[in-house]
Amino acid sequence: MQVNHSRAACAGLVAAFATDLPAGHAQSVRDAYLQDSRGEVVRASGLCMRNGYWTPAQSIAACDPEIAPRPAARATGCGRIDGLTVTGHADRLGSAARNQTLSELRAQAVAAYLVAKGMPQARASGAGTTLPVKACGEVRKQAELVACLAPNRRVVIEVRGTTP
Repeated sequence: MQVNHSRAACAGLVAAFATDLPAGHAQSVRDAYLQDSRGEVVRASGLCMRNGYWTPAQSIAACDPEIAPRPAARATGCGRIDGLTVTGHADRLGSAARNQTLSELRAQAVAAYLVAKGMPQARASGAGTTLPVKACGEVRKQAELVACLAPNRRVVIEVRGTTP
């Protein structure tokens, strides 16, 4: 997720999701990693031991920091937030119409999440495939292409406001 600040908007706004875990996440985490009698995650050679039912959605930052849920956007130290603009983006795979719809749905989902977390109403829009950040012209295999184009499947959040 990319956060753009404009007009000196809220210097304390940071992207973070670890404190906003879904209900039941703590229990599913306990079930996802092997634990000792103290409830500590078992490690071998520094790596956390996962059980056979582990999924990326159950990851924790101490074991899988690159895929663990991140803290939700926080507006700490903001004087006033005048508005939010959420723009969804898509990769070039698929039809233009489908990618436009995906980018709009992506933006609407993030805007709804931010509003549910107490942020002001956000304007959501989709840019489709118009602003790619990665081209991946040399990649030939489908799986590699999908992975290479992942940065294009994103949401940009613009915060307008002033600092105190």
